[in-house]
Amino acid sequence: KDSLAVHGIGSAPNLKMGRDHRERNSDDSVGWIYFPTTPGLTIDALQKHNKDQSPSITSRYGKRRGMGIKIEANGQDVALFHWKDKIYCTDENCPHAGGPLHLGDIEDIETGLTCIICPWHKFCFDLKSGDTIRPNGWKQHLGIHPIKIGHDGLIRIGFQSFNPLYFNDD
Repeated sequence: KDSLAVHGIGSAPNLKMGRDHRERNSDDSVGWIYFPTTPGLTIDALQKHNKDQSPSITSRYGKRRGMGIKIEANGQDVALFHWKDKIYCTDENCPHAGGPLHLGDIEDIETGLTCIICPWHKFCFDLKSGDTIRPNGWKQHLGIHPIKIGHDGLIRIGFQSFNPLYFNDD
């Protein structure tokens, strides 16, 4: 089985852990609520999805391909990406105009950052911080979510609060 670096907090067998996107200490999970993906997505399924994607163009700094999966967790659509042995999770919709980020390309850029490029208007966001890389001067932020992988292989997405829809009687 391949070893994956997981961008988020938590532990799972056979996985290398990355730092939490909010630069918290790796053992500080206070404040995050983890939800299973709907439908239940496993590491194996995410890796299979990646292998099934046909390569697209090669950019100047790294391979690019639409590799995301749109899933639901906590009543919200998010996009999961597996890129160069790391797993990233972002809000599904681009903060600029709502473009579907799971269809975007991932690119390693000259500054050493890895970004997701929106398929609609080519806005570029850092996958670790959510900061806007391009266009320069645009300050909108992309939501980034930490993840945990359970011993069962299921991917769980971190949120800072419950979706208010869970508390509606409708």
